[in-house]
Amino acid sequence: MRLHHALLLAGLAACTGKVEDTEALITGSLETMDSNAEIAGRTAYGFHLDGKGLWYVSTVADASCDDVIDYFEHTDSSDRFEPERVIYGGYCNLTLVSDYDGAEFTLTEADPVTTGYWSLYCPMGTGEWTWEDRHGHQDYYWSGPVWTGQPTGHTTTISGPGEGGGYTIEVDMVDFEGEYGDVIDTIPATGGVTGSIDVVYCPDLYHTEVFPKN
Repeated sequence: MRLHHALLLAGLAACTGKVEDTEALITGSLETMDSNAEIAGRTAYGFHLDGKGLWYVSTVADASCDDVIDYFEHTDSSDRFEPERVIYGGYCNLTLVSDYDGAEFTLTEADPVTTGYWSLYCPMGTGEWTWEDRHGHQDYYWSGPVWTGQPTGHTTTISGPGEGGGYTIEVDMVDFEGEYGDVIDTIPATGGVTGSIDVVYCPDLYHTEVFPKN
């Protein structure tokens, strides 16, 4: 599966278990029938306009707005995107797409996907990032299993922007469903995610293909 899977991403042989000194603000774990990954959200970027918003939570404490933009936008013809600018193997990164007009808003699994949804990208277990050509696309791919999916239960509250333009996201997730890139069947996962994180204002997210334009 490509590194920049649509919503649903340094050492090139980075194995699972990479440790950062910076405390994670959104934490949890996810386990499928044969593998697992951790959630350790340390930094986040987001933007909303015209009633729609996009927010991205990264494992990497010093990930920048430009890193996130490059993650979403890199292609075969662009410079190589080093995955560890935004994600470590063995961890999940989280992307939220939602309706948002600037007033505090709570989203749950009961809301339709047209209102909002979370997407998790999880290079699971032990492995390394390797440069490969898969199905005609050159990119860094995780050598272990890659699971992508969404929570089956969650409560998410978005607030802001504040004086500095940023947002706050509070989230509580439980259990998940998704798929491996090479498996057609739905692959459920158990676990949970919880926490609150301040989100840095990143207007250039609006120009990415994943921003939900009206």
